[in-house]
Formats: sequence, C-alpha cells, structure tokens
Amino acid sequence: MKNNKPKLVAIDFIRAYAFLQIFLWHITHNQFVFGCQAVSTFIVLSGFLLIYNYYDRDLEYGIKQSFEFVRKKISRLYFLNIICDFLFLCLKGFSGFLIICFILHLSFTQVFIPKKTVYFSLNSVAWYLSVIFYLYLVFPFILHYIKKLKNNIYLYVLLILIVQFLLGLVVFYFKPSICSWFCYVFPFYRMGDFVIGSLFGLLFIKRYKEFSFLKGSVLEIMSILVFFVVGIIACRYKSLYPFVCYNIIFTLPSCFLIYVYSCNRGIISKIMNNAFVRYIAKISPYAFLIHFIVVKIILKSHFNTLTKILISFIITVILSEIYIHLLKLYKKGTEKSNV
Repeated sequence: MKNNKPKLVAIDFIRAYAFLQIFLWHITHNQFVFGCQAVSTFIVLSGFLLIYNYYDRDLEYGIKQSFEFVRKKISRLYFLNIICDFLFLCLKGFSGFLIICFILHLSFTQVFIPKKTVYFSLNSVAWYLSVIFYLYLVFPFILHYIKKLKNNIYLYVLLILIVQFLLGLVVFYFKPSICSWFCYVFPFYRMGDFVIGSLFGLLFIKRYKEFSFLKGSVLEIMSILVFFVVGIIACRYKSLYPFVCYNIIFTLPSCFLIYVYSCNRGIISKIMNNAFVRYIAKISPYAFLIHFIVVKIILKSHFNTLTKILISFIITVILSEIYIHLLKLYKKGTEKSNV
C-alpha cells in the first residue's frame, strides 16, 4: 500500500451534508432531501473510511476481537441512544409493548423484526445504530478478506449489486409488505452497501491519483448533480419500486460522491472546507440520534416550517454540545481514577 495517503479533508462535507439531509427530511419530507439516500451515504462512507483507516493496520479478527472493536467504536453513542429511547418512553408512556421495544433497542435486535411499529419505535433513527453495530461487528473479517484482493474490484461491486437486486426483487414479489424493511433496515442486506463502500475505499488507496483543479471541480459538480437527481427519482418511485429506491439506487452515486470529494481537488471541496462544515461533521453522530426527539416536539408547535427548522437545529446543536461536554468530563474522571 502507498504510504502517502491523502488527507480526507472534504469528507467532513459529506458527513455534514448527509446529516442535514436527514434532519431536513424529518421536518419537511421534501423530495429534494430524501433521508433514505443520506442513510445509504453514511453506510457506504463508514465502509470507505474504515478501510482507509485500518487497511495498513494489523487488526485482529475473531468473535472476541470483533465485539471489542464494536465497543470502542460505538460506546459513546450507545449511552446517548439509551437516553433518547428512554425519553421517548417517558413521552409515549410505559406500555408493555414500548417496554419490549426499549429492550429490543438496547440489544440492537429491533432491526430483525419486520414491523414498522417495532424497528421505528421510540427514537426511530436508532435502527441505524443497530445496523452499524452488526456492520462493525463483521468489519475485522471483511478487512481480512479485502486485504487479499488484488484485482477485479469492480466485478465484486457488480456482483454484490446484482445479488442485492435479486434478493430485493424476490422479497418484493413474494412478500411486498416487508420489502422496505428488508432493503432499508435489515442488517445483512445493508452489508452490501457497507462492503461496496469498503471496496471503493480499497480502490481509493490503490489507485488514487491527483488531477487538475478544473477536472476536480467538474467531477465534484457532476457527483452532486447525479446524487441530487437520483434522490428525487427514488423519492418519487419508492412506493412502486422499494427493492431499488430504498437502497441500491443510491450506492454507486454515493461511492462516486465520496471518492471524488476524498480527492479534495475541486472548487466545492475547497469552499466547503470551513469551520461550520467541520463543526457539523464533528457533532453529526450525536446530533443524528438527538435531532429526532427534538423535531417530534417542535413539529407540534404552530410555527412556520422555516422557524421549526431553525429552532430544531439550534436545540439539537446545544444538546449535542452538552452531551459531548459530559463525555469529556467522564473521560477526565476515569483518567484520574486510573492514576
């Protein structure tokens, strides 16, 4: 592997953009900010970044090592997830059904039950953390096998997409009522996006080449336009073709977007390399889990849509900062106790 890996400066823009897309979708449900697309981008990006960061490391793989890897990666989000779910439980009432859902959330198992009232229960966005738990759990094994790949990366990407398409089509034909769950929430299906993101991470490491500012700018504009158009198409036809519009239609546009902006060679990546974008990217993991409960409360108000967006955003940022500060205090406390 090359030792001169480029710094992924512009990836912060992808993180911030995807979070804001999800945030705005939950308030407006506008086709121009289709939230399902941003979720796919996050999953692809996770695979891409993990390969980028761990490809040159000797990451042990095994059941015990995999659970330890996951613990280190998501422990800070897990406690926040518990808090958000518990707050929803308090707001909705401690019914037997919701208590069961709360237990399922704690064990990351709500995503295996194909009922919307279960996998979208309580803090609905928590299903994503459950999916990430399983994807991170298998990553050490994925890394082990990806390191053995020499060529045919595009062929593996194509094969995964074909398998995903056929599986989605079969489920849609025989059990259409669970197709959106299977293609959007089911962890083993979403592993396809994750592995494809990992393969593009390998492709970036192996074949990265610098190119001109003009070419970089054209590619960045093209990737955004493709991403934008695909999102609108998917949002319009998701009810007709859920086996495509909830997942695989976004995979390659997301890969294109992530790859191009990882190169950091165009005008948009230069403009978006600013303090605000970096800040939103930094708080996005916490804001993602926090924003939904804030949005649900603010949507009940009589403010206009723009005011709801601003109020929800400000409160989400403040709560994210509070949680980050509490994490820092906890870390300092544990460091002192270990001295």
